[in-house]
Amino acid sequence: SKSIEEIRIAEVSKFDIKVEKDGRLTFRTKLDISFKYKK
Repeated sequence: SKSIEEIRIAEVSKFDIKVEKDGRLTFRTKLDISFKYKK
């Protein structure tokens, strides 16, 4: 099993919103994350 431990920093580096013709919204977030990876 593999797991992520000790998330240190999570920073939003980009945030997009797309508006469709029918009014629907699509949200996208790009994160920069610092963490430890354990096998």
